[in-house]
Amino acid sequence: MILMSNGLHTLGLIFQAPRRTMLGVAPYNDYPQFFFVEAAIGGIILGISGLLFYANVLGTVFASKKLEKPIEMPVAEPLDAHPAPAWLDQWRPWLAVTIALILIAYGPVLIQSISNLNLVPGVPAR
Repeated sequence: MILMSNGLHTLGLIFQAPRRTMLGVAPYNDYPQFFFVEAAIGGIILGISGLLFYANVLGTVFASKKLEKPIEMPVAEPLDAHPAPAWLDQWRPWLAVTIALILIAYGPVLIQSISNLNLVPGVPAR
């Protein structure tokens, strides 16, 4: 990623190359070619690493090798012997708090957007 981003950032920030254009075929292409090569090499390395990652994931998923005995995972003991309140283990309080925070954050903006709703662009709202 360092190679690809360095090449593209250098072209854009230092040499003012426009973004989202085919710089390789542009008639005004007088940028140093080293940065194109650097970005291409970085992109190839990123592509290969992505393919290897997905090959590893698929190999792990479809591997037929099973564990002979299960791995014993240690469990931490609680510092406090008193359990948490039962209402913290339910969904309803957390959902209520989430909905309340969403309404507080987005409510005024939604009310203003709906009150100034203009379904037909260019035609003033009544």
